[in-house]
Amino acid sequence: MEKVLGKRPMLLLDDIFSELDDAHRKHVSEIAKLQQTVITTVEWDDFLKKTFAMATILVVENGQISWTTDK
Repeated sequence: MEKVLGKRPMLLLDDIFSELDDAHRKHVSEIAKLQQTVITTVEWDDFLKKTFAMATILVVENGQISWTTDK
């Protein structure tokens, strides 16, 4: 898409980090930083907290959406 349209596509990644080893998690996170990316995850581990420290984080619990203060 970037070659044709000149723009990087928005990424929608559903719980991708739980399926990857450390090397692949790092690779995906570097790609995610290049364009707008929405990531869903059930794990909010130290790697993700550090890697996406500047990201906007929304937490969904019991059907309620809130901003996280735990970055």
